[in-house]
Formats: sequence, C-alpha cells, structure tokens
Amino acid sequence: MAVVTVAASTLWATLLYLQYNADFGFATQGLIDASIEQIEDGHLDRVLKAWRGLNAPPYENRARYPELAAEATALIRGEKPFTPGTRWDAGPFDRETWAGHWESDTGHWIVVDRSVLSVYGPERMQAVTLSDDFKTLTFHKGGQWRHTLTLIGKSELTHEWFDLTRQQVWRTEPMHKLVRAIEEQVPVAPQDARESKPGP
Repeated sequence: MAVVTVAASTLWATLLYLQYNADFGFATQGLIDASIEQIEDGHLDRVLKAWRGLNAPPYENRARYPELAAEATALIRGEKPFTPGTRWDAGPFDRETWAGHWESDTGHWIVVDRSVLSVYGPERMQAVTLSDDFKTLTFHKGGQWRHTLTLIGKSELTHEWFDLTRQQVWRTEPMHKLVRAIEEQVPVAPQDARESKPGP
C-alpha cells in the first residue's frame, strides 16, 4: 500500500511539473511572438514597457506566471492600456541607474552615491533633487551654478550648466558612466619567459 501511495504521489508531482512546463511554454511563446510582431511594426517602446513590468517586483510564484504573461502579451499587442501606478507603468530608470562615477570628455566628473542621494565632484553638491521618472537629476554648486543631468540611456546623460547670476545656459556636454571591468575582462600580462624556464 505504501509503495502504491508513493508511486501515485510521484506520478501526480510529475504531471504537475509537466503541466507547469506546458503552461510556461505556451505563455512564453505568446510573449515572444507578440514581441517580435510588435517590434517589427515599430512598437519597441510598448514591448520594452511590458517586459519591464513583467520583470518588476513583487516577483510572483510559478502559478501566477501564465496569467502575468498573458496580461503582458495583451499590453504588447495594444489590446489593453498601460494603467498608471501598476507594475506595468515601470520606467526604464530608477535610483540605481544614477549610482556610480560619471565623466565627460573634458575631464569633468561627478560621483552619485548609491546609498543616499548625494552627488560629489571636487566638492559635495547641494540641493540634490531627482525627478519622479528618475530621468533628471538637479543640484547646485555654490550660489552661481545649477546643474541639470538628463539621462539618455543607462550609461549616458546630458549635463547642463545654468548660470543663476546671468540666468542663462553656460554649457551643455555629454557624460558617460564609467564601468569597472570584471576580473575576466582584465588583461593578464604575459609571464616573463625567463621565469618560465626551468632552472639549471
């Protein structure tokens, strides 16, 4: 009797696993088909927005995936609107996007702290504010300059210097985020041939 119970339990678990895989497969295939179709029709922004929403926390359990995938597919195809304030309203940027070392071709640099919203250059900047869509960061330096940083992508932005005294833009320049190379990307100097030779 115990053997029959174990066998039945194992069979049920296997059927559930196969059903999950089938559901996942159908849901994922629908997402892929809709994404390709809409990208080819010129709706890349809509596709990316739906995928960001699918990837946004809270992360759902496996049983919810087909439902979420079906909703994302409908959004991708334009069959339903994106509702503000939901997981599907996620933008491409967040606070983490800003964290790191940014530098311009002219050598001007700033560092945005990842733990608190602080901006450092040769000195700490003042009155730091971040827009609701996380796209624009503004801060002041002394009483003369207002700096506005606007993201173009996750590693590129435009830096505007505004002269508060003259009430005009003084300069605009691009800046890029410096990316630290991972260990596999660091070139290794060849070992000295003399060191590799066996001793006498």
